Amino acid sequence: MPWRKERSGTYFYITRRANGKRECKCLGKGPLAQAEADRIAVWKQDVAKASAMNALDRKSDQMMAELKAMISDQVTSVMTDLGFHENQGKWQKRQKQRID
Repeated sequence: MPWRKERSGTYFYITRRANGKRECKCLGKGPLAQAEADRIAVWKQDVAKASAMNALDRKSDQMMAELKAMISDQVTSVMTDLGFHENQGKWQKRQKQRID
């Protein structure tokens, strides 16, 4: 946490970058500083949870894509065995050749 010990006590600082330089703002050591420290801690927890959820979403998307590919391969195999073919994304029954 951005608490710094100094001679007269522990103070809460917020550090930001502005125009390529670091800016430190002291909020003190009172209830305002503690409230800001608590708010930042909650925000960091929320960011960590969101990051974990995004990782789960990416993993589930990957698993769904793999499942879709497997199902598509199975459907293609079954439909081909049944005499169908795919024409412009649609399954059609093969026409029997006519003998005149």
